[in-house]
Amino acid sequence: MIHKYLFIFLLVCFINELICAEPCETTSHPTYGFGKCVHSSRCPHYLYVSNLCPNYPSEVKCCYSTPTEDCSKYTHPTYGLGKCIKSSQCTGLALSGYCDGYTSDYKCCFNTTIPTITELKGCGLSTTKGKGVCVSSEKCPNGQVAFTNECSSNEVCCYSLQKDVDYYEFRGAWISTVANIDWPSARTLTTDQQKAELINILNTLKSTGINVVVFQIRPAGDALYNSNYEPWSYYLTGTQGKAPSPFWDPLKFVIQEAHVRNIDVHAWFNPYRAKNKGESYSLASNHIALKYSQYAYNYAGYLWMDPGS
Repeated sequence: MIHKYLFIFLLVCFINELICAEPCETTSHPTYGFGKCVHSSRCPHYLYVSNLCPNYPSEVKCCYSTPTEDCSKYTHPTYGLGKCIKSSQCTGLALSGYCDGYTSDYKCCFNTTIPTITELKGCGLSTTKGKGVCVSSEKCPNGQVAFTNECSSNEVCCYSLQKDVDYYEFRGAWISTVANIDWPSARTLTTDQQKAELINILNTLKSTGINVVVFQIRPAGDALYNSNYEPWSYYLTGTQGKAPSPFWDPLKFVIQEAHVRNIDVHAWFNPYRAKNKGESYSLASNHIALKYSQYAYNYAGYLWMDPGS
């Protein structure tokens, strides 16, 4: 009787293995033999084939070279070390193809908790790691800390949250506001919706290793900041010269939120465009094209300020 149940158990295991195994691991390549389903970034020399790991997302490939470090040793440039858990249990960043020896429903999960502005205090300045962040120990992935009296007694000076900083690299991205290209997505959004969109953009950029944003604050002779000279932007409120309500300053806000994420902000001015092509809105009374109309010219559907005048 024992042999009978043992046979059934082994048969079930064998059938389950056949059903669950990926083609990558059961079909031998004529040159490289059997492969391994890993994230494409882990496959040296791009020696991989697509569509042989059907139970995984598209970024997981059948790799025929020796994969680089898995979740147990891989250090994310922003969030430090991760942990292999079921994707349904991960509340942070989840990467597929990093959990060797696990089934496809396991992902390498990273804690993406970002310190608040009040937590972002200079501590433990290091020539190789930059400034640390004073946070509670559970918020510091990898445990990369420095002992310092600049943090309160219940905090540690954490380098892991900012360990990707490289002051010799400019890894930048534009945030275009003209014609609502990148932000805000619509001129009818509320202040809270506009703020939420900006935070989502910054979080996405941070997760990809970006350390600089070039934020367009003067798209067409108008401003996305509280200016004494330029009218409020049409692309922010839908009416040029109309202040946002509830009042806020997008430039001030993006600087605060970007710095929390250790991202620099560069202000992007368009000095010559006075009105974008095809726009029918009325210019505010203090717009530069009305104040100095003798220097404003229509060309190719745009209104331009003459740089030679």
